[in-house]
Amino acid sequence: MFRVLAQENIVGDPHAQRSSYIAASYIKYLESAGARVVPIRTDEEYEKIFNSINRLLLPGGGVDLQTSQFSRLSKIFCDLAIKTV
Repeated sequence: MFRVLAQENIVGDPHAQRSSYIAASYIKYLESAGARVVPIRTDEEYEKIFNSINRLLLPGGGVDLQTSQFSRLSKIFCDLAIKTV
């Protein structure tokens, strides 16, 4: 299983259907390598998720690295990874 951190949509995006997304190109790339892709949303138990995965993709994109939910969650997962070393 390959977990991918979902990014929040830009406020006012007329094409947004939900509050977060994962670019289809990331999913297709991972699936072409045989991975089962599962999104990480903002309301999940992060430590439980971290302990159940062996891979995590933090996709790039146009988010604010200081204030975004994506940045906050990325830091949580990076801190958990550092604690395991």
